[in-house]
Amino acid sequence: MELSQMMDEYLPVKRTWAGRVGGGGGTAPRPRYAKPPFPTPGAPPIQIPPPHSKKSSPPIIVGDKNVVGASGLGRISEVPDNSSLVATAFWQVAIRSPAFRKRLSTVKASQGAANSAERFVIPHGGPIPRYDLIIFDPMHRKTEPVTATLEMNANDLRQGFRRLRATNPAALRQHSWIQDAAISASLSQEFGVMIVAPPPIQRTWCPTPPWCVESQSGSGWLACSQSTAGVVARNQNNVIGVTAALHALNGFKTAVIKGQTCKVVSEDPISDSCFIEVPKCQIPKMIGTAGPLRGVTPRQYAPVSFEGATSVLKHTIVTGWSPDLPNVLPYSQLKVLTKPDTNPGDSGAALIDQDDHILGFSFYRTGFGALIEFATWIWADSVFQAHGLAHI
Repeated sequence: MELSQMMDEYLPVKRTWAGRVGGGGGTAPRPRYAKPPFPTPGAPPIQIPPPHSKKSSPPIIVGDKNVVGASGLGRISEVPDNSSLVATAFWQVAIRSPAFRKRLSTVKASQGAANSAERFVIPHGGPIPRYDLIIFDPMHRKTEPVTATLEMNANDLRQGFRRLRATNPAALRQHSWIQDAAISASLSQEFGVMIVAPPPIQRTWCPTPPWCVESQSGSGWLACSQSTAGVVARNQNNVIGVTAALHALNGFKTAVIKGQTCKVVSEDPISDSCFIEVPKCQIPKMIGTAGPLRGVTPRQYAPVSFEGATSVLKHTIVTGWSPDLPNVLPYSQLKVLTKPDTNPGDSGAALIDQDDHILGFSFYRTGFGALIEFATWIWADSVFQAHGLAHI
């Protein structure tokens, strides 16, 4: 079963008037899912800075349908791209709020569910989706998922934003819009959490056609493991090389690429990535020339593609992402989810959207035939930042 199907079953979209929600200074009725959820009618505009760009562009105004940012993100009340960004801002703040931990305790979730468990924002429910959170809790022993709806007022979310800002004060100093977006989202749409046991995973172990990365195993080169080079890039020392999946190298500091033994220049365990120098590298035909996606979340159900050493060219769609996107925070492993279309040997392959941006690099997929099936991709911007890379 795919993630969105499971979320539809346990957290269905409601299209009726229901409920009241605390707004800090009182309560107000709200329509649930009768129209695109953001922004809240009558709410003050939210200033969202545009994605990083070499060209300057004015900010996007959320809450005023007459103002559209030049970056092309469009009107948040009309374009799904912005709804996903605002919903993700809600989750960034909500998961750090004391009210979130308290709500999980009422459904007897483990302490790890609120702290260290892997979690993703999952859009589901059709063209006007919900944006709910799935938590893969290793301590979850029930056969059925546990679900909970969240009712957070403005004060709860302000507390969560203060904790988020404390994780990286310098980087988040200019992102006060996240707090405003979270409060607006909470007044506009119901948010829910689903807690399940983590499914078994399968390591999936961009130049085009893809370059194979062969690493030595414990039995030597004759029994090597195979993965896929992600992108050709240049680091801050002007070294040209390729990105690769760190787990596929088996701890060795060299790999064979295009028939030559190449040295690992840098490693980053958090993003499961490394940068490998390729001497006298001949720049191949390239895809992903727009560079890593920055400043925005992926679009829900966005068509994407990849070329793996095993899968060759495949097309798939985005089904979810880590709640901390798009900000790269210290010690945070950011991921994008797609349908389970990767295979062993595809680890490290670059995931490319229709605008030729690099979204991520293949990390793992759930086991073949698992109850829940999906593939995960390490957020590309975190890999570029970890190794100080510039796209060629």
